[in-house]
Amino acid sequence: MTPSFLTLLQAAADTTAHAGRRSLWSPVPSFLPLFAIFIVIVAQRPATRLRRKGAVSPETALPRDQIGMTKADERRFERLLREGVIHEGPTPGTYYYDAAGQRAKMRRALPIVLGLVLALLAVILGVAWWTAHRRMP
Repeated sequence: MTPSFLTLLQAAADTTAHAGRRSLWSPVPSFLPLFAIFIVIVAQRPATRLRRKGAVSPETALPRDQIGMTKADERRFERLLREGVIHEGPTPGTYYYDAAGQRAKMRRALPIVLGLVLALLAVILGVAWWTAHRRMP
């Protein structure tokens, strides 16, 4: 008899089910999604500041000193500039946020993220199958 998908997921979540007690261990810590969201928000901070200040076109571009960045934001700013999310305005030293550049960056990252999600899903299903099918001593 082949176990159902739900049975496999339950077996993966409860690694000590055979002993009659619930496991406190989780393969994905509960804070991990919050940590990922925090990283994304911090990485986009210079672009967010430009957008909030209204620098969203070459005509509304702002000088770098008016953006209000920390030393760490300067490094993020340079990365976003290289990635095309932030562009230099018509006047040298002025910058603006480019929504089309943000969408292009997301399109470039999507295949990588989907690949990682599929790989993680395969690992979870493999562990669940292995847990459900291993022989008890």
